[in-house]
Amino acid sequence: MSITKINKLDDLLRITFLEWHEEYVANTERSIVKHHEHIWANAVKVKPSELPSDWSHDPDDAYRFTDDIDQNINDWILPRETIQTLYIDHFSTITRGSSLVILIASFEKRLNDLCNSIKCHDQDEIKLSLSDIKGKSYADRVAKYLEKVVGINAGKSTNDERWQNINHLFHIRHKIAHTGDSYNLNKAEQDWIKQHGYKDIEFHGIKGGFLHFSLECINKYEQLLLDGIADKYYRPADEDLDPLD
Repeated sequence: MSITKINKLDDLLRITFLEWHEEYVANTERSIVKHHEHIWANAVKVKPSELPSDWSHDPDDAYRFTDDIDQNINDWILPRETIQTLYIDHFSTITRGSSLVILIASFEKRLNDLCNSIKCHDQDEIKLSLSDIKGKSYADRVAKYLEKVVGINAGKSTNDERWQNINHLFHIRHKIAHTGDSYNLNKAEQDWIKQHGYKDIEFHGIKGGFLHFSLECINKYEQLLLDGIADKYYRPADEDLDPLD
């Protein structure tokens, strides 16, 4: 089933965002590991006798690359620290940052589909569209629409932790998209990241595990919304039924 062709509310409830994107996140992390392995597989240790006279690093940490990496740098002698920074850390930061931008953009599409499908499903009662709502961010607009127009809990009015997580992720995505790896996070974002064990993201980029954590935050928030939709449109007031039974 094509994602772009899903427009019925019951279809959207059948497939979760996690099912669509869990493998994408796993593939991102696998590609980073493969890249690291490739770099070190082609880094050849230099003999101390081959070092330049002005070499200021540990003689045991001198490397040059084989032709498999880049012909232009085969004659360079690089310390491990430089290889780690330029060819591993930088690549990892760019790859994970790009993946987070794609992940959140895709979730925006998911939220848009949910709001549009609810309007179509309940068009006699709901006259406003998501595009009629203003907010500080896309997530803010969606939460306002679902709470004030549709009448379900989206976490914003109660300051639910699941809403807070999503709000922070949207802000971080925005800064990555517009500033690259210069995140320039505010204090609230820094405190949130530290709280979840990623305190050095501000200076060293997104570390391993953060994409999985982000996906977990998205999944929990989506479940909050789906529960609210199910309660409003699929469950009788006196019963607790699976909306898809």
